[in-house]
Amino acid sequence: MESSASSACVEKIVRVVGVEEAERVTSEGMRRAGLSELDSADARHRFGVELIRMGGLLAGVGNAIAVEAILECDQAPGESGVRTKVASGQPLDASAEPDGRLTAPSLPGRENVA
Repeated sequence: MESSASSACVEKIVRVVGVEEAERVTSEGMRRAGLSELDSADARHRFGVELIRMGGLLAGVGNAIAVEAILECDQAPGESGVRTKVASGQPLDASAEPDGRLTAPSLPGRENVA
C-alpha cells in the first residue's frame, strides 16, 4: 500500500509528464536512488534529488519533493532525530542537535542562521 506522501510524489510527476511517462520516470528515479519504496522522508528526499539530476521540468518536481521531505522532518524533529544535510547529500535521518533543533549545512558563501 502506498503512503499518501508517496502517492503525492507520483501525482506531481503525472501532472508534469502524464501517466505512462510518470511510471518510467518514477521507476528510473527510484532505481538511481537505490530505493524500493518512498516510505520515509529520507527516501523521498533522495528520490527528489534524482529527479533534479534528470533536469528539465523534472528538476522542478524534484525540488518540490525534496523540500516537502525536509519540511516533513522539520515538523517532527523528535520523531526520528532527523538532521537536514541537503548540501552534503547525507541522509536526512541522522541525529538532530541535542536541543532538538534541525540544522542545515552551510552553503558556500553563506553562514547558517541560528
